[in-house]
Amino acid sequence: MSEFITSITEIMTEEEANSIMADALFSVTEDNGFEHGMLVDSVQILALGGLSLGRVAGHAVADAKLGGYGTNRVYDLFNENQLRYGKHVFAVTQGIKPEDAVTSAMEYAGSYLKSRVQIQINSELKTSSDGRQYFEFIRRDHYVTSNVYTGWKLHEEKTKVKRTMKLYVKDLANGKFYVEKNGVRTAVALGTTEAFDVVLNAILATGIVQKYEDILNNIPQGTVEMLADHQQRLFLTVFKALKASINPIA
Repeated sequence: MSEFITSITEIMTEEEANSIMADALFSVTEDNGFEHGMLVDSVQILALGGLSLGRVAGHAVADAKLGGYGTNRVYDLFNENQLRYGKHVFAVTQGIKPEDAVTSAMEYAGSYLKSRVQIQINSELKTSSDGRQYFEFIRRDHYVTSNVYTGWKLHEEKTKVKRTMKLYVKDLANGKFYVEKNGVRTAVALGTTEAFDVVLNAILATGIVQKYEDILNNIPQGTVEMLADHQQRLFLTVFKALKASINPIA
């Protein structure tokens, strides 16, 4: 698989990244956010480059800790479910062989963030009425294969009341944050955007995404329609054919 990016020296190792992300994401809960109409999602495109989300996230989070957190800065946002999905996709794509049958057992069963989510801190550090520290923030999605950014979402809404989005601080020096929705707290980690940008640009430059699309467009229409409601299975079906075309001996 010579055309896959198997090592980028600027990105830390899997072990280093796992250690950083385990420390940053101090609790495990759910945050729903889905990217629709995408050929591949923000985790799958990394797999096309032979990289895990964990490595990219770990590097981004480490850089953000060094640079600190402040007003008007934009960060990539990561949560535990997204990292779990990333580990799953990386493991399956690394292990899949051309002769393997793609089945539902290869799919990740949980909910996860498909899009690349970014937030911008747009306030100084504040204190809530119950004594918790927080930043106000706005957020947007990045659709990676089309390179389209949504507009900034300025508020969240509950019972038709618009509310400022808050990033609560557990430990600012060590980059520990959480968000709260319907009384449920979700740990999140902030990373610099440069790490993902560098990797994404490198992957796109190889032409691997175009090769993926070419294979997808040559799959019989009936097969595509059958898998249309199972995006992960469709991705893996194309991925294993791509893997075989790049390294037919593997």
